[in-house]
Amino acid sequence: MYLDQMLADRHHYYTRAELTEKCNEKLRADGFSEVTKRTIEMDLVALQDAPFSMDIIEDSDIIAGKRIIRYADQSQSLFAKPMTLEEKRLLAEVLNTLGQFSGLDNFSWLEDLQSKLNDSKSFGRGVYNLDNLNNEKIISFSTNDYLRNKESLGWFFSAIANKKVVSVVYRKFNTSEPVTHIVYPYHLKQYNDRWYLICNHYGSDEYPYNPDFLMNLPLDRIEEYEEVPDIKYIDCSIDIAERYEDIVGITYHADRELQKILFCVEPNTCPYIDTKPLHSSQIKLSFDEQEAMRNQYRQYDAWTFYTIECIPDDYELPRLLMSYGSNLMVMKPILLVNRIKENLHNLTKNYASLCE
Repeated sequence: MYLDQMLADRHHYYTRAELTEKCNEKLRADGFSEVTKRTIEMDLVALQDAPFSMDIIEDSDIIAGKRIIRYADQSQSLFAKPMTLEEKRLLAEVLNTLGQFSGLDNFSWLEDLQSKLNDSKSFGRGVYNLDNLNNEKIISFSTNDYLRNKESLGWFFSAIANKKVVSVVYRKFNTSEPVTHIVYPYHLKQYNDRWYLICNHYGSDEYPYNPDFLMNLPLDRIEEYEEVPDIKYIDCSIDIAERYEDIVGITYHADRELQKILFCVEPNTCPYIDTKPLHSSQIKLSFDEQEAMRNQYRQYDAWTFYTIECIPDDYELPRLLMSYGSNLMVMKPILLVNRIKENLHNLTKNYASLCE
């Protein structure tokens, strides 16, 4: 941005050395690290290549006799260059796509961006005119429009982006009184059409601060929320994406280890399991391993055996496995098998009571 402003400045001309010096002045003023002359040289080359394709010239200034560098047409700049019709349509679709997420349609910056794109005095220069494009959605996402408190999604998104400590009033389903937590918000995760705030507790007698700890709070159970400006934000020391690779769902048990889950699937269900794996670690056993399993479990000699490797929980993984009904059977580990058997026993007992 700084480089673009100077190359488009019709009132001042700069040498390559001056471009580096002035850029570093602006970077220091805005709290950023300085860059080298080599970085500026590479940026100048990048500006001339696609997708920017800016025409840059270098000649001698007739007044100072210096070798200056500037845009050939200084009425143009990187941020004022008109979009093609295809680029306009893609940008409009991006805005439509973002607006489909529950809560994102409440983001003030979406409306602000729209107005800036069409404002002749802003960086859009009024040349994008997205209002007149076809606004029909090309892609849709599964959302729960009736989810309670979904409008808070945009607020927590901004808090995470701006690294703000927040106070939340949270009420569990099985408690009558809410609890106030002061937390460092790190991530928003969607699971089963519900949004969760992944965060770490600020620290208290009940919840001492632990850098290796993460808690998840469903947004629909958060009754109140506000920023806490007097507390310094602490960045997350955990690779959140890596942690959630080890589980199915949203609940992570730090005191449990990865386990290999062995299950088999009846023939007509295999295409669904193959094309939509239960977990990223899912593996279909080799031919020899299949034969060994079919010899061990002879009642399933026409079924296909798979494994996944994850940390079992008490609810989300069993529910996923049970969602396939009698078309999927779990063999190991025994604790998971017993959990599913208990759930099925209770389910059978409840339905049996309807017939009495």
